[in-house]
Amino acid sequence: KELTGWKAVGKTDIANPKIALKNVAAVLEGQGPLADETIVVGAHYDHMGYGRPGSRNADPKSIYYGADDNASGTAVLIEVARTLAQRPEKLARRVVFVAFTAEETGLHGSNHYVQHPLVPIEKTVAMVNLDMVGRLREDRVLVLDSGSGKSFGPLLEKIGQAEHLELSRVPGAPGPSDQAPFYAKGVPVMHFFTGMHSEYHRTSDKAETMNVPGMRRMVSLTQAAVVELAQTPARPEYVKVSPFLRGLIDWRLQPVFGCLPAFLSNGSGFSLGAVVKG
Repeated sequence: KELTGWKAVGKTDIANPKIALKNVAAVLEGQGPLADETIVVGAHYDHMGYGRPGSRNADPKSIYYGADDNASGTAVLIEVARTLAQRPEKLARRVVFVAFTAEETGLHGSNHYVQHPLVPIEKTVAMVNLDMVGRLREDRVLVLDSGSGKSFGPLLEKIGQAEHLELSRVPGAPGPSDQAPFYAKGVPVMHFFTGMHSEYHRTSDKAETMNVPGMRRMVSLTQAAVVELAQTPARPEYVKVSPFLRGLIDWRLQPVFGCLPAFLSNGSGFSLGAVVKG
């Protein structure tokens, strides 16, 4: 019903603050005829701070630690870089290690990198993304976007057997992470992921919940993948894949019907990974 004789008085303010953000990169040069080609290994180092849209239990007085999302990925990234740098012989291809900023607010760091790459994108043969790799369970790892490289199937089968891990391959990714801008530029990508859990985007995502021996295995797995990509003479052939659940289940934002999908399930249909409070 329309009200007469009343008026509303208020004040609005629109702010667009800008802050300086930085990706952190390190380069391991290759040697030989393929040395001008590059593999990018990345992990985002930002999280939710004291909470932002996407936080699951907003509490302005509590810090969101982000142990799995994504301190786990950055820790594995640093250790892979350290171990590969100690190899007595150089790899055939260059490896660029990047800790990306502002993934949680829209992949800003990885988008910036593909627009201003350290080496030309056309010389980038593959990108390996490490996002949430701290909860290895039952020797199973999900590999998202694994269909984007024509040779990725045999490569993943080889390193999975060598590392005694079951690599569950998903041809297209169900949600956005830092591999997405590279894929959009025609670079074959793979995203290692140890699965969803009820601490995702909560203040309870703490260091004591990490599987540290499992993270060591993720270092070994990632290193094996990078070595295969660097040493194989033929570069991976890019494949445009049909999205898997993209737009159906947004695993980066909200659970479906109060639950989180079990991406590592072998069964058919919709399998539950965890039930969470809103």
